[in-house]
Amino acid sequence: KGLMNGKKIAIVSENNADWAFAYYAIIVGGNVCVPMDAKLNYEDIEDQIIRCDCDALVYTAKFNKAVEEFKANPEMPNMQYFCIDDYNDFLKEGQAALDAGNKDFINAEVKPDDLACIAYTSGTTAKSKGVMLSHYNIASNCTASCRALNGRHAIGFLPLNHTYAWVSGLFSSYILTEWGYMCESIKTIQSDLKKIQPYNFSGVPLVVETIYDRIWKTA
Repeated sequence: KGLMNGKKIAIVSENNADWAFAYYAIIVGGNVCVPMDAKLNYEDIEDQIIRCDCDALVYTAKFNKAVEEFKANPEMPNMQYFCIDDYNDFLKEGQAALDAGNKDFINAEVKPDDLACIAYTSGTTAKSKGVMLSHYNIASNCTASCRALNGRHAIGFLPLNHTYAWVSGLFSSYILTEWGYMCESIKTIQSDLKKIQPYNFSGVPLVVETIYDRIWKTA
């Protein structure tokens, strides 16, 4: 599709495996991933896309209505749109391009100091800001997560637009652990923990404190 060499590609989606596929497809091709908070209202997502001047948007069917509004907004950049639900169709197109001898994407050179992601802050104290992360930044997080976790299987429940969610959701699951389970929502943590019985997870203090308090309350 011509998206090569530093194109900025946003993802707006609830947690699912296709999010991970899109993430890696973006960054290994030398492009820049812009993960969006799926809980934001359409206006805020639109504002971040405009400020970031994105070249493409990957989304789920949940955001079909938002995409129609984005396309109708003359202030939006001229983007390509990819619905994750059509993943298999994109896979076939890509395979056809490879079979025809197009190896540009596979041969894309990615250097440690290249920009890999622009992650927006939560905007709790001021307007959200785009934080620029290099491939070296992300690789160092990946290495650190594998030093901290102990193998077997992991569970990830933080929203995937958060960089900390990548520790057990995207990094260690492929390198260190036997397999990873990705929760659809943080609301299902309790039932998911019982079902999956993970050996590893990464969570902010509030999550750990909530689990701790429930254990003592039950006891």
